Amino acid sequence: MQAAAGSTRRGPRASSSASSGGVGSSDPLPNINLGDTRTPEQIVEEGRELVQEVIRVAMQTPPQMSFERTVALSRALLLTARDVAGQFQGRSIQDVTQQELEKELPRTLRLLFERLGPTYVKLGQFVASSPTLFPAPYVEEFQKCFDDVEKVPFNKIKSIVQAELGSRRIEDVFSYIDEEPLATASIAQVHAAKLAKTGEDVVIKVQKPGVGDLLQVDLSFLLLATKTLEFLNPELRRLSLGDIASDIRTTMIDELDFTKEAQNIDDFERFLSTSGIKNVVCPFVFKDASSKRLLTMTRLYGKPLTDLDAIRLTLKKL
Repeated sequence: MQAAAGSTRRGPRASSSASSGGVGSSDPLPNINLGDTRTPEQIVEEGRELVQEVIRVAMQTPPQMSFERTVALSRALLLTARDVAGQFQGRSIQDVTQQELEKELPRTLRLLFERLGPTYVKLGQFVASSPTLFPAPYVEEFQKCFDDVEKVPFNKIKSIVQAELGSRRIEDVFSYIDEEPLATASIAQVHAAKLAKTGEDVVIKVQKPGVGDLLQVDLSFLLLATKTLEFLNPELRRLSLGDIASDIRTTMIDELDFTKEAQNIDDFERFLSTSGIKNVVCPFVFKDASSKRLLTMTRLYGKPLTDLDAIRLTLKKL
């Protein structure tokens, strides 16, 4: 029986014109078609790069961490599913309308993101900060990801503060640290405090324990997932998913180093000074009480920019 046109047969070597451009063999590459215009050689090369990326991520990820993230994912999904079921308790699935499910979806996704940990809380903050990209109900619901996150026990926060101060005792630097946090977000927790030497009111931003390793693992797998999707469906490259994931990863990893944030604050203060802008202030960073995981700043009292009523009231008083 004759082979169909364009098919690849085993047997005699194909002509040189059919096999030109092959990778590592004189036989022609199979006619791979993923619904795009890439040549077989390009697909093979991109596949090789993807495999290398998978190996790199796997080698950088401790087996225990992978297991823990798998367990955390399963737990988060189960808890969230239970919450959804509780919202419609006593009703059959046929009685739940599409409108009710759509109304519940933003809250459900926000709870799932919070349970998945810092990486996804950060992504939730991205949703909350992008009203032009996401529907209003999601933007409003994910606002809670900024400071309505499960807090870390104070004893763990205190241990990190002590570790970052080195040989100095906490009492020698801070005469008081409020055990109740002012805010808890994805990467850090903020507490009110007083400086021991001057009694000045400050806030300390303390990085959560283990958050660095967690972000590294989650963001690496997120980047790998987007690259895999782009390999399987090159049309998705027009959305720049891989580039977006890469930028998010770089930005979030940088946020783990509070010395960079301190430098950014100094740069902003210098800009305000040289520009003669006096009606905008930024906190002063106490470098001798700050480090990579601890940031000590003057405490500023005010209202968040999301509190529009408070802003309007303040503007009326000016």
